[in-house]
Amino acid sequence: MKLKAFAITCITLVFIVTTALFSLWSWVLVDPNFTLVEHADWAAFREWAVQIGYLNRPFSSEVFVWLVVAITLSSWLLAWRPPKYIFLLSVLIGGVAGLLSYPALSHDLFNYIFDARILTHYGQNPYLHKALDFPLDPTVRFMHWTHRTYPYGPTYLLLSLIPSILGMGAFSLTFLLFKLSHVLLYLASVKSLLSINKKAAAIFAFSPLVIVEGLINTHNDFVAVCLCIIGINLLHHKKAMLGTIALVTSGLIKYLTLPVTIVALAPRYESVRVLGRKYYLKPVYPILSLIGVSGLLLYLLTHGEIHPWYFLNLLVFLPYFTDIFLFSYPFILGLLLSYYPYVAGGEWGQGADVGVKNSIIYVGFFFNIALYFALRIYKYKSYEAVS
Repeated sequence: MKLKAFAITCITLVFIVTTALFSLWSWVLVDPNFTLVEHADWAAFREWAVQIGYLNRPFSSEVFVWLVVAITLSSWLLAWRPPKYIFLLSVLIGGVAGLLSYPALSHDLFNYIFDARILTHYGQNPYLHKALDFPLDPTVRFMHWTHRTYPYGPTYLLLSLIPSILGMGAFSLTFLLFKLSHVLLYLASVKSLLSINKKAAAIFAFSPLVIVEGLINTHNDFVAVCLCIIGINLLHHKKAMLGTIALVTSGLIKYLTLPVTIVALAPRYESVRVLGRKYYLKPVYPILSLIGVSGLLLYLLTHGEIHPWYFLNLLVFLPYFTDIFLFSYPFILGLLLSYYPYVAGGEWGQGADVGVKNSIIYVGFFFNIALYFALRIYKYKSYEAVS
């Protein structure tokens, strides 16, 4: 038992150190114009980071691959053998990955900031105005999608007004407040899952997809996922009204999680009698929700580019299908490694980099499927041999 506890402690330390190194690495792709604070030390650090990320891409991309492999492997081991004090570890992980990192692999956070700024600073409707309508605003230089109006649902716009207003027009403060909001939602989700299933909480807390896409890259899909998990926990504790509100709020962020609102019906209609026999309906609702979310996700993937953060939305089903997620790590590894062409070459769209990205994702997916069924067959044959 002491040896087992020591091994878990070592794996936990590896995961924490890897997360910290990943957060440090994220700054090597910082925008050269990005000024967090007006200080000579910051300018020196930014110059050092730019030299690595932009002028020494072979080294940077090699470090990226090793970090992705290390964080995925250690996360998988922790999911199978969850350590004690998951929530306290989450506070540390969330603080390091969420607050001390740069959204290196995505520029969406800067879009969120400016979309909210259109309303809080300029008093205009972001559904009708785009960033190009305000060309003199210094924040525009960080955006990569300046030509479009607001593409998300109304609830995310309302939620994003909170850090935008509290930021009082200061870009650096607003940037940190947006990232802080993700950290707080991450901690609330871990806490919610702990009251339902400790293993589900460990999978979420240490998931490399959560760390990279939710906390470092700061995608708003993560907000939708967290609100769903919080809503499911509220339903689990018979707080139907609050749980339903959380689920609807989540669904109206990017609409991918909208089918999860079906589970709000489960506490009210747990069973039905058909021809004198009683059938329990409660397990049906998560399955219907999964079909709905998967259908929307499939439509999105077949009508546009495959983005790793889209798959965050499947984590809302952790409370219901926990064990399946234990076998998803090869796919997650493929999702994160699909950024390699971008890290090694720069902007997307230069040659066949998108094709390479998609190929990496497909390889991870089909390898994961093959591994899952191989393990199931092995387990079945082992059971037959014992019987």
